[in-house]
Amino acid sequence: MSEQELFNISQVCENLIGEFPELTVSKIRYLESQGLISPLRTESGYRKFS
Repeated sequence: MSEQELFNISQVCENLIGEFPELTVSKIRYLESQGLISPLRTESGYRKFS
């Protein structure tokens, strides 16, 4: 099994801001609350995206 690079929420925002200029961390959290995305969680509860 190959390892995937995991990103925290601010890294996701930085990587996508060029394509989606109005994207914010709070909008990513909203998408999660609506069940549209499902990031992994670390033991301490931090979101990790692949």
